[in-house]
Formats: sequence, structure tokens, C-alpha cells
Amino acid sequence: MNYPINFCSQYLSNSDRLKYTYPIIVEEWDQERGFSRNPILESIPWRSEGAGVFFGLSLILNANLSEYYCGFRKSSGFKVILNNPLELVGYSRQIPLQRETWMEIEAFVKETDKDTRSIPFGNRLCYFNSERYLRFFRMYSRRNCITECRSNRTLLKCDCTPYFLPKNSKTRICEPSDMDCVSKTREDGTNQEMCDCLSGCFEISYGAVCHYGLLRKDTAENISGDVPIDYFIENGAVLHLYYPSIMLKKYIRKEIYGFSEFLSNTGGFLGLFLGCSILSLVELVYYLSLKLICSMIRTRNEDTIYPFVN
Repeated sequence: MNYPINFCSQYLSNSDRLKYTYPIIVEEWDQERGFSRNPILESIPWRSEGAGVFFGLSLILNANLSEYYCGFRKSSGFKVILNNPLELVGYSRQIPLQRETWMEIEAFVKETDKDTRSIPFGNRLCYFNSERYLRFFRMYSRRNCITECRSNRTLLKCDCTPYFLPKNSKTRICEPSDMDCVSKTREDGTNQEMCDCLSGCFEISYGAVCHYGLLRKDTAENISGDVPIDYFIENGAVLHLYYPSIMLKKYIRKEIYGFSEFLSNTGGFLGLFLGCSILSLVELVYYLSLKLICSMIRTRNEDTIYPFVN
């Protein structure tokens, strides 16, 4: 989120953790397997201990308006991007100045039953991580696939790659003279036939609902520290990120009709239309096999003529 905060670094006890370029404690995590058996809470990626503002992340932001220059937009403020930690950043949300913002984050999890691996991905309409290799990303997701496809198409048509797209060390970064070609390639789009980017069988996405309130003077006095209050009210903003609930929405993709469903539905239809049941099948087997064999043995014994015995 923009640059390191100037006036809050003295008052946040864990502010040094925000400046990590290469974090010390990193937990092995992916979308399919999750964390290890006994993860360390302080490891990266960080996670909340509960729901509500108290267990969330609160940030004091300084826009420093006097240093604004060559802005793409005429407005001032901050941008916040919510995305899966294994994906490239997505769309941003605007955080205004002179406001206290409460951002409620909602997570959406999509999982796929592992029994569907035997189904072709063309029918399953998703890729497991081991089924689709990406050159620039460790984990597969539809966003990562489209981003890599866009990078490859730009390199093919323009012989360069923009700075914001993944690339290797030997690829030339696009210069201002290449922007017309880059813009035309972006306008052409990246459709399904070009990229073959199905959804990931395991994906995590985030949504957010923002609530805004005017930054009160007494609140600003409590958190501004040595910074002049007038400067803080004009250049500052307060942002609270938190989960509103410990519950989340999970969507599970699985077979509609597996073997067990087929067996139960077959038995149900037979019972409904024919009055059959498991006992009926046993009786049918009995009359077609054991009953017939017993009748043949009985008939053979009746046809046997025994000699007269005193």
C-alpha cells in the first residue's frame, strides 16, 4: 500500500514487519493442501486469529500530498488490492483521505472432490495444479494463466514484455515506443481458445464491503503523535481490514452421479415402479438358480427305480 508510513512507524510495535523484503519465517502453503500440520502463527502468509476489528489489521496512512506529481488520476488517496497470495495482484479499491474506512473482507473458497481426477478436464472444466504447468507461477489459477498468456502474446507480437507482466531475465522490457503495440495486443484480449485457461480446481478469492466515516478530530489527536493535527487531518486516513465472521462460503465441485448415486437411484426406481428391493433380488436369484437346481434333483430322485427289498 503505497510507501512505508512515515508518522505511524514510531507507534506501531510491529512496524518493522511491514518492511520485510524477504520474510524470515515463511510457511509452506498452497490452495490444494493448505498449511502444514503445525503451522506457526507468525509465519508468512499472516492470518487472523478471529473475526472483528479487534483481530483485524489497522493502518494509519499518510498521503503526503505535497509530494504528489504526475498523477494518473486527479483524485488523491490510496489503493488497496485484495488477492490470493499465490496470484498476481488484481483490481484495486480506492481509500479516500480524511476518512476512517472499515473494510469487511469476505473469502470464497472453491474446492473439487479428488475423486473427479479420473474425469477429463474438458468435462470437469477445471485444472488441478499438477495438470497444467505455468512457466512463471508455482501454483495454477485462472488469473495466473491469463496473466502468463498475456505476457507470452505480448512478447510474440511486440518482441518485449511490459514491466508489470512476468518475464525472465533475458526478455526486453517494453519502452515508450512499444506502447502502441502493447495497447493493441491488450485490446485484442485473451480468450479461452488462445490461452486454454480453465478455472483452478482449488481457488480462493476475496470480496470486500467498505464503510466510511469522517475522521474525527479527537481520533486524529490520539493517533497522530508528534505530527501536527491539521496536517494529519488533511493528509491522513485510517483503514481497518477484518473478517466480519469466522464463517466463509465454500463451493465444492463433485460428480453429480457417481457409482454410489447410480446404485441408490437404480434401487429407488426399481422399488418405486416395480416394488423391488434387495430381498426381491435375493428371491429372484433363488428362483432362477437354487429353486431350479433343487427341482431337477428332486425329479431325478423320483425317476430312479429301486429293487424290491424284504
